[in-house]
Formats: sequence, structure tokens, C-alpha cells
Amino acid sequence: MSHSRPRLLLIQGSKPLPAGLAQALSKQYEVMTTDAAGLRELSPRGISGASSQGYEVVVADADALSATSNAAGHHGSHAGYASDVSVLADGEAAAALSAIGEGVCICTLEGSLIWANDRFKAFDDQTRARIIAVCRRAAAQYEEQILKQEPAGFSFGSQKFDVASPDESRFYEVVVSPVRTPAGGLEDGGLGGPGRIDRVAAVVWDVSHSKRIQQKMDAIDRAGTELVRLDAESVRKKHVSERLKVMEEKIIKFSHELLHFDHLAVRLIDDRTGKLELVMASGLPPEAMDIELFAQKEGNGIMGYVAATGRSYLCPDIGKDRRYVMGLHGARSSLTVPLRLHDKIIGAFNVESEQLAAFTEEDRQFAEIFANHLALALHILDLLVVERAATGE
Repeated sequence: MSHSRPRLLLIQGSKPLPAGLAQALSKQYEVMTTDAAGLRELSPRGISGASSQGYEVVVADADALSATSNAAGHHGSHAGYASDVSVLADGEAAAALSAIGEGVCICTLEGSLIWANDRFKAFDDQTRARIIAVCRRAAAQYEEQILKQEPAGFSFGSQKFDVASPDESRFYEVVVSPVRTPAGGLEDGGLGGPGRIDRVAAVVWDVSHSKRIQQKMDAIDRAGTELVRLDAESVRKKHVSERLKVMEEKIIKFSHELLHFDHLAVRLIDDRTGKLELVMASGLPPEAMDIELFAQKEGNGIMGYVAATGRSYLCPDIGKDRRYVMGLHGARSSLTVPLRLHDKIIGAFNVESEQLAAFTEEDRQFAEIFANHLALALHILDLLVVERAATGE
């Protein structure tokens, strides 16, 4: 009996078929959908038997993508996988993969790119080559696992890799998953077991933003370690004001290089009076440093509020904030975070800018991390504000 259209048999696996797949394929093929039990009823010989009846077979589970390409591109061939899945671009599955924000590709075990969505194609040549290289590496590991493990019941999980662009301006997380033919090959009708790795599929996420945040946090942690790692012998020989000067130079340096804070002040609470004593400042006028502030919610500026409540304060427009008191000439915005030692607030760290809304929530998080290191460093060196006041400096 002849058929005007090629016949396709979609075999439902442990995962549901993609929505609309059968309908999309029905425009070109005579489609029948079944599961493993239905296949056995249709053909006791399994896949090879169905193939002899004129069906192209698609195993719709982990092998859905590559099997769909076989169905779409190789009419009349034996059940198996196509060597070129670029025809996926005409199907709903590929349209969905092309629409998502992540890069997706399918590679042979040897590292040849079979298919990719538009996002993947937008990567530069070297980045694509690096992603394909990790796909090849994952494929080799899967094959090694097959040789070492019992075929039955062994599950092959996805593998995660980190890939950077050549200039390290972008960072990607690549998750590679195996695409397998059934155990024993397609032609003998086998459906179970892990089988031979036929190819691998990869999903690529751009994690540049989170990577840069992590790098910055790591840099802040290193800076914090350096703040408290002063040479013990030289520190012992220094007066408290000299020790504080060394600390001040480091804090200003790290604030500028890591956080891009150029106008800052550090005040510590005098436990006897509640006064916020100025410990160090940079880029602020003398009159701003002479202002008396106390750790109180009202009437003592933003630093007083932060020191009293222990809550950070992001001020995008100081002209509209009643708490702000004079600091940097021409200041338009500020960021203030508490200096916290364990559960105790010991002071406040304030930075200002001549730009409106110069500081973000991300800046607040970084400033809080840096302030924790700063509080610990001040504590370790016993730089009490009353001692500095006694030096007259």
C-alpha cells in the first residue's frame, strides 16, 4: 500500500511530547502517536518492525530533538537519526528554542556543530569553539561512564562547565546533556537502557553579571583581609594615630579602586557620650568634618540615623531629604551603611557624589560587605576614637 505522505511514529517516552509537535508534523507527514506498550502491539519486532511498515520513528524523550530531525529530513531511511538537523528551523520545537534567551546547540561526539539557535549563532567564533570543545569533553566523559557502568539502571546526568569569551568580557555557564540511541542500536528494536551516546545538547546561559558581582565580592574580601594584615612589628612601633593613618590610606585606596567611592567619611560611636567621632575622611571640606553628630535617629543627619538604627540609607537626591546635613560641596546623592561588629553597631561609613542617584542597591551591598571588614579592622587595631582625639590630630 502506498502513502502520499511519509509516515511518522512518535513514541512517547517518560517525558510528555512537546505541545503541538504532532500537529506541526502532520502538515508534511502521516503521524501516529504511541508509547512503548503501543509500539509492542503495533510491531512485536519493535522499532525495526515499525520501520519495515514504512514508519519513520521518533523517540520523543531525551532523543526528541535529534529524532525529530530524522523524521523531517530522511524520508524512507531506516529508523535512526539524521546527520543534519538544520531542518529543525522549520518546526515548532526549533522556533521555541530560537525564541528563548539562552543559546542552544546540538553537537556530534566529535565536536561538529549539527544545529544551533539564533542566540548561539550570535556568539563570536572563538566563544562558539570553546562551547563546542566542552561539549566534546562531556561526550567523552559520557562514553567513559558507559564503559565503566552496568548498562541497566544507570542514569547519565547533565554536566556543567564555565566558559569565558576570549577577552573575558563575557562569562557563560554551559549545561551539556547526552542524547542517546537505545541500547543495542535502533535496528534491533531495543528501547531500554542507557545505550550509546549519539550526540550531546548544550544550553548556554550568560552569567556575566553574576560573575562580575562575585569577582568584585572576592576582591572586597581580599581587601578586607589586607586591612587587618598589617605587619605586626611595624604596628607595635607606631602610635595609635600612626596606625590609624596606615589604615586610612588603605581604606581610601580600596574605596577608590574597588568601589569607586571618592568622597567618604568614617565615624565611630563614643560609647560614653554617643557622639559620632570622625575617624577618617577623604574628599570632604573641613567644615563638613567639624560637624558634631550623635547616634540618634533625628537631628543628626543620615549618619546619626544609620548609627542609631543599624539600617543602611540610600539617598538618591539629598536636596529632597530632610535628614541630610552638609558634606561634600555640590553633593547630590549619598550612601551610608552601618559599621557592624558582630551584633553591635560601632559607627557608620558614608560616601557622597556630585551626581543625582549615583548609588545603586548593588553599591549598597558592596558597601555593607566592605564596612564589615572595616569594622573588624578597626576593632583589631583598637583604634578607638577617644585615643585619636587625645593625640590632637
